[in-house]
Amino acid sequence: MDKFSAVAQMLRNFSGWTNVTADDLRTLFCTELGAETALEEGILLKNCRRVAIPPQSVLLVCAGTLPQPSWQALARLALVEAKNVFIKLPNTSCAEQIVEAAQWLVQRGLFSNLEASQDLPDERIHEFDVVIVYGNNDTIAHFRQRVSCNAVFIGYGEKISIAIVNRRDVNMQTATNLVKDVLTNGHRGCLAPHLCFVCAGDSKLFAQYCARAFSEQSLDNFLNPSHDIFAAACVYTTRQTETALGSEIFLPEDGSLLWTVVASRTKELTHIPLHNVILIKYCSCCEELIELLKPWRGSISTVGLSNHQSPIQGLGATRFCSVGQMQQPSLFWTQDGFCSLQKLVTWISYEMS
Repeated sequence: MDKFSAVAQMLRNFSGWTNVTADDLRTLFCTELGAETALEEGILLKNCRRVAIPPQSVLLVCAGTLPQPSWQALARLALVEAKNVFIKLPNTSCAEQIVEAAQWLVQRGLFSNLEASQDLPDERIHEFDVVIVYGNNDTIAHFRQRVSCNAVFIGYGEKISIAIVNRRDVNMQTATNLVKDVLTNGHRGCLAPHLCFVCAGDSKLFAQYCARAFSEQSLDNFLNPSHDIFAAACVYTTRQTETALGSEIFLPEDGSLLWTVVASRTKELTHIPLHNVILIKYCSCCEELIELLKPWRGSISTVGLSNHQSPIQGLGATRFCSVGQMQQPSLFWTQDGFCSLQKLVTWISYEMS
């Protein structure tokens, strides 16, 4: 079994990646590094042979919210044949799933040496030539200051995702697709839609559709939000604040915290709701939306689009997709957790006279 087949089989063990094939990974490798021989023979460019050198020592700091980004990082490190990998595991249930993926790759000889621990190797922090960190912005800043100035640092911090619904798509099917994106992974991670803009359409009507979609959606196939004190306080505060602003709130019949839909009276984005809270906002046109989101430019990850809504340039987003597929990014996306293979290798040029 070659590395492409082994990595593809590892990814297929986890939900969301069941269709990944060895050919997909081979295409990714050749597209980003130029040829399948980039690591061994290199690529000949006139009188210059360029060879990609794998990273010798990698530190992977995993997020505790979702394991998917860590699976992708391990897959890509295996593709570039990283030698020594140290995984800083989170203190959450994600750790078991990350270790499971890592052990699969080790058993197939794709890493020379791999360590996994919830403790950091502080005495070796300056020895890593590639450092990949997932976490909040404070975590990213903390590690950026500690690693060697010569190390390749790849940090993925906090991002938001939005949905844009065209007025022609204010219907039950679009609402069902949006609710699916919210419920997948328990509204965790940067790919979850945090709010939805209805462009020149009836935002209150769409909020009603979303409330109905939540009520009709079977929660057995999704993760229920954790109703700890912090989560409950966040949901309660959002409901109270939006009510005070004159927004209309849609809740489960029993008034529980299971989900919340807000037909917001305001257009500005002032806070990021989680815990199955979705804000539905109105905007008159694409130009207004660009202006409204200007303070968040650079922090937007994914934009989910309804059927008749075209991508809007100028938002600063790195990915556009259909509503209902926000939580299933393409293997070939190289942003927000899907690091580029180019960043993981060092190129050496051999010039011939």
